[in-house]
Amino acid sequence: MRYLHFTELIDGTFRLLRLHFKKLYLLSFCFSLPFLVLEVWWIIYQTESLRSGENSDTFFYYLGGSIQYFFVLFLLYPILQYASLQMLNQEELRGTSTLKKTMLHSFRAIFAHLPFILILTAISGVIISSIWLLTPHTQVDIAGIVFLCELLIALLASYFFIRFGLTIPVFMMERRTLRFAIKKSWTLSRGKVWQTFGALFFLGMFKSLIAMLSMSFLDWALWDLAYLSLLWYTIGSLITIGIGPILFLFTPLYIALFYQNQLILTEATDIKEQIRRLTPDRR
Repeated sequence: MRYLHFTELIDGTFRLLRLHFKKLYLLSFCFSLPFLVLEVWWIIYQTESLRSGENSDTFFYYLGGSIQYFFVLFLLYPILQYASLQMLNQEELRGTSTLKKTMLHSFRAIFAHLPFILILTAISGVIISSIWLLTPHTQVDIAGIVFLCELLIALLASYFFIRFGLTIPVFMMERRTLRFAIKKSWTLSRGKVWQTFGALFFLGMFKSLIAMLSMSFLDWALWDLAYLSLLWYTIGSLITIGIGPILFLFTPLYIALFYQNQLILTEATDIKEQIRRLTPDRR
């Protein structure tokens, strides 16, 4: 395997997904189904509250979505990250054995991902508190506050996602201490701004477009007749639950490729340095 550049990593992510689609999709579907059902229920609940004339607090609407997103990061993402690594490193892919290993070691993966969650939570808290204190608390302002907070947090998350996302591969595959894994994950991604921030921003935009499509169908139910609302709910729910497991796989697969790619680069650099030291200077 040779060292891959940014566009090749993106292309490799989609190629791996296509190559092992059935097993990866089933694996992601098993773990992500509770989160996707919760997402659909939350949107339908808020939509029906608005339809019935109840006052739906925008702040609590987005707060509920943020809490769900937090648990996706805290539980779902580390599990899928480890599962992706297992499937990429097995010569003969077996969905059942991978599922068992993932369940067995999911706590270790979550534990390895904990530093990222704590740092992101701390930064998010500072951002939200600062903007909240400096802005009047009207209904329109609350929506603007939430949007601005989500934008800033998403940018920070995109940058830190791979830098700390590499903690899971190092911790799980190399069987080293968590402290070593954090240090090495930061070292492996040093100077790779475009491959870290740019790649996740690109993948995030792709995921957002599909997510917005499913959200549109669910939101259209608010403005349509009752019998058509059921149709929009059904289409939106099927898109969310059917396509959602695929969207969750993009980042874990990319990080698994990025990790192996950086290992190759590091090993090649070390070998080159050893050859330089062993070769006498003939000048």
